[in-house]
Amino acid sequence: MNFKELFDNLTKIRTMRTEEKISRKKKEERSKKESVVVGNNVGPNGEVVTLELVTPEIAAEWLKLNTKNRKMKTYSKDKYARDLKNGRWMVNGSSICFLENGNLADGQNRLKACVDSGASFYTVVVRGIKEEALDTIDMGNSRTVADVLSFNGFQGAQLLSSTAKRVLTTTTGKSDKRIAYSTNEILEEITREDRSEYYKSISKFTNNIYSEYKAYSKTYLAAAYIIIRTLGHTEEEVQEFFEQLADKKAACNIIRGLRRRIMKVEDCKVVSRADKFKFLIYCWNEFIQGNKDKEFPSKRIADGIMFI
Repeated sequence: MNFKELFDNLTKIRTMRTEEKISRKKKEERSKKESVVVGNNVGPNGEVVTLELVTPEIAAEWLKLNTKNRKMKTYSKDKYARDLKNGRWMVNGSSICFLENGNLADGQNRLKACVDSGASFYTVVVRGIKEEALDTIDMGNSRTVADVLSFNGFQGAQLLSSTAKRVLTTTTGKSDKRIAYSTNEILEEITREDRSEYYKSISKFTNNIYSEYKAYSKTYLAAAYIIIRTLGHTEEEVQEFFEQLADKKAACNIIRGLRRRIMKVEDCKVVSRADKFKFLIYCWNEFIQGNKDKEFPSKRIADGIMFI
């Protein structure tokens, strides 16, 4: 090799090394702003991340590895099962996690929902998590349904969310049970073709009534309004009922009886929210059937009463 060839080779080597240094420096600068992918699907401590299809059979086997976990939340499991069964489940980045020893670390409610619903689902799976990481799982602030509604441009998201839950529990006859509804179920309820217009007007309606009568929360007033309107009753009928409810000198005897029953002045008993809502349903049913002069009963209203 002559001198010129040697010089050219050295120059190429220096150029390559310079380019490598520049490239490495750029990567270091970029890593300060961006996440670093280590070995594609391998974490810094050897954790392995995959996207997998979980069948009910697989879920049942994985649940056998559930030896160290929190008590299962039935209401969460049921919520997930409804979403799976009705095709609402979507991959959102939430993962099923396993410890280094193979035991299940997170995801028991989703897996049990899969078994109960008989529906398979895709999910991120992380294997090889260190046991000390258990203390950090689910420690962040959960995104509420109201947060999602706000993100999607809905006004008065908190009232919409709470009202939709109350409408769902009332119309399904489960007012006295603790039920967790998924974000998709709430969105479906609010955007239902036969109710969406009523949901848009609940803020104005409840503000007018609540400013005069605070025995019922805005959520309960709004839920009653939506259910009654969905049943086909006119705006005038609804307004007449609730305006009398807000009037201390209501002309209607059944409504005056409701107000007295709620206040319980004679024995100072506290009336639960569930009972108050049953009172409201009973009162409306008598009112709309023309029994406006009827005395409000002093006995307990039966569970499961529905608006007519």
